[in-house]
Amino acid sequence: MRNLLPSAFAAALMLAPAAALAQYVVPEPPMIETPVVGVAPEMMAVAPAGPLTEDDAAQIAIMHGMAVVEDVDVRMWDGNFQVEGKTPTGQDLVMRIDRDTGQVLDIDD
Repeated sequence: MRNLLPSAFAAALMLAPAAALAQYVVPEPPMIETPVVGVAPEMMAVAPAGPLTEDDAAQIAIMHGMAVVEDVDVRMWDGNFQVEGKTPTGQDLVMRIDRDTGQVLDIDD
């Protein structure tokens, strides 16, 4: 028993630096030579004079993230457009667009 304690202590002293160094080994992240731009520059749209058409509402919905436009309706109670479609990931998306200004009033996903 007396010989076991010094040998265990000696083994712990020998392995301690290796354990401490193992904690600091961190690989460097890869370097990117040129940054990748995943988003196109902002598009500027000019709203036509007068009320928008259904095609205008569909284009506004696409500019705000809708990938597929399925239906464009005029809501009877407020006269605004309701555009239904899907996002690029396939989720359902409903946008309410002001018929006079083209402003997106509400987005429901």
